[in-house]
Amino acid sequence: MTTDFKVSVGLYAWSKDLEASSDVRQREAPAFAMLLGWLEKFTSAHGLRPGRETCTRFWKESVMTRTREAWQIDQWGAALRWYLRWLEHQQAKGGEVRSLPERGCGMRFSGLGRGGDWLRGRGRRMAAGLRRSPCGQVTRG
Repeated sequence: MTTDFKVSVGLYAWSKDLEASSDVRQREAPAFAMLLGWLEKFTSAHGLRPGRETCTRFWKESVMTRTREAWQIDQWGAALRWYLRWLEHQQAKGGEVRSLPERGCGMRFSGLGRGGDWLRGRGRRMAAGLRRSPCGQVTRG
């Protein structure tokens, strides 16, 4: 029995490349996608830029905080190595490395996306002590 695996195409910049990669066995692709999606969420939540330093921090703060099986460490390490090679290649050719939510966040903050109307009433929001983070979260302070 074979199972076909499809990553949410377009959600992450690496999705299509992971599916098409000859370096990744078909049965490993779901695990790679799971770990890389976890990395993307970590990167976004901490406001970090994609790169080796972010991967190192993610490994220490998220992956190694619990006891893991040896096969998980091996497989997830391979996924991060694949991602870093992909990232280096993308950056060298000037390709997109941000996820779809990150790209949308930039548009919303710049006033070009759906949240652009947020920027119009700035004076009223400042008087109320409200502010919006670059990714659209509304906070007081």
